[in-house]
Amino acid sequence: MSDETLNDHRARVTELHERLCERTKATPTERLSHNTRQAAVFDEGASFFASADATPADVVPRLEAIAAATQLSKNDRVLDVGVGTGALLQFYEARGVRQSDITGVDLAENMLAVAAERYPEARFVRGDVVDLPTTTEDFVGKFDAVTFNACFGNLWDQPAAVYAAEAMLKSGGRVVVSHPLGAAFVDELHDKDPTVVPHGLPSRQSLEAWCDGTSLRVASYESTESLYIAVLERGGGGAGSRAAGAAARRGSARERAARDPAADARRD
Repeated sequence: MSDETLNDHRARVTELHERLCERTKATPTERLSHNTRQAAVFDEGASFFASADATPADVVPRLEAIAAATQLSKNDRVLDVGVGTGALLQFYEARGVRQSDITGVDLAENMLAVAAERYPEARFVRGDVVDLPTTTEDFVGKFDAVTFNACFGNLWDQPAAVYAAEAMLKSGGRVVVSHPLGAAFVDELHDKDPTVVPHGLPSRQSLEAWCDGTSLRVASYESTESLYIAVLERGGGGAGSRAAGAAARRGSARERAARDPAADARRD
């Protein structure tokens, strides 16, 4: 993608973000309020994210690279968090993953409706990933990959989301946190409206701090001007009750950040 074309795409997404944030203006005071705002913002923007403009042709190689980072293959199961309208699903399929082995979770009902129409054999769940290990028993220890593409900065509690993902991974499974426009772009969105994008994308140091005391390790980390991909890999050990209770045991991001000197500076 030329710099001009990439800048045009970034400007278009930024303009949409500003417009949606203004239309759904609210001040979140807790996770549920934050999630309600997220749903409103992205329900309003579903038509754009369902259009070809949301995925320019020159962004496709980046999405392919993100899908490749999952190392998924035939018979593997993937949980796509913040699945939206299903931008990554065709790339999972290209790696041999069956639709029936794909589960997408999102807060925005209108986005999920588009994804479900496009991928009728996949499973879609409306909700917060943090709640899934305790509300959806058949998710615990069942996935080969859990992905967070172009959504991680929007999460209310990033470490809790990582711990929930850990609970839902099989041994050897991978958490992939990514953005096809890079960390600097997420920082721009955060600066424009931190009530919708409360965080940037985590540094390697922050990820390593979150992994401390878990079954996860940072397997790879790439952050360039135009692409962010971080991969966490789950080691051996039982995936059941120990992992399933991870999020509840470790507390909120704010509590953990107070104990963690490596936490990003913007995280309260």
